Amino acid sequence: MMHTKADGDKLIRIAPSLLAANILQLGDEVAAAAAGAPDLFHCDIMDGSFVPTISFGYEIVSVMKDHTHIPLDIHLMVVDPDAQVDLFACLNPEIITFHLEAVSSPSSLIEKLHHLGIRAGVSIKPESPIEPLLELLPDLELILVMTVEPGAGGQPFMLEMLPKVASLSAAIRDGGHNVMLEVDGGINAETIVAAVRAGADTFVAGTAIFRHLHGPAVAISELREIAFRVATDDSAT
Repeated sequence: MMHTKADGDKLIRIAPSLLAANILQLGDEVAAAAAGAPDLFHCDIMDGSFVPTISFGYEIVSVMKDHTHIPLDIHLMVVDPDAQVDLFACLNPEIITFHLEAVSSPSSLIEKLHHLGIRAGVSIKPESPIEPLLELLPDLELILVMTVEPGAGGQPFMLEMLPKVASLSAAIRDGGHNVMLEVDGGINAETIVAAVRAGADTFVAGTAIFRHLHGPAVAISELREIAFRVATDDSAT
C-alpha cells in the first residue's frame, strides 16, 4: 500500500529496516511491523568487504518474505552486486538497489534489473558526489542517499547530507523524472522533518521502528504522520 503525500504529486513511503529487527524473533518482528502498514521492508545485504559488517543473506530474506506481503526493498551493500541480483530476483522484490561505487557500468546493471522485471535503485555513500547519478535519472526508479556511513545500524543522522538530497530532489522535479528519493540512516521522529523538507519521499528507519517503546506499528504511524504534517506545512507556504 502506498501513501499519497499531502501535495498530491509525490508519495511518502516508510521502509522498516530488517537490520534492526531481532533475527531470533524474525517472524514476530516482521508481523509487528507489518501491522503498521509500511510501504516497503528494507533489507540491507552486507558482505563484510564493501562495508565492514556482515549482516544476512538470501536465506534470511526468504524467511522474512514468508511472513509478510509487504514489498521488499533489497539494498545490496556488496562488492559485486551483479553476482547477487539473480539470486535475490527469485524473491520477486519491488526494488533492488546497488551502490554506484561498486560497479563499473551502472547502466548495464540497471538494464539487467529491468529485464528481470524489478525496479532499479542506485545508492551512494556519504563521501560520493551526486553528479554521476544525474545522468542515470531517466533510467532509475529509486535513488538512495546514505545519511550515515554504511555498515552498521544505530548511527546518528548526518545533517551534511541534506544538500545532496535537496539537489537530487530538484533534479528529479525539474527533469520530470518518476524517481523515488530514499534516505537511509539515523531516521527518527526528529530527523525525518529535515529529510522531508530537503525533498526525500522514502524513509528507511531501523532502530526508531523496531526499538520504539510502543512497538513497530506505532512507530511507523508516527513517522508517517510527522512526514505528512511537514509536507503539508511546506506546501502551504
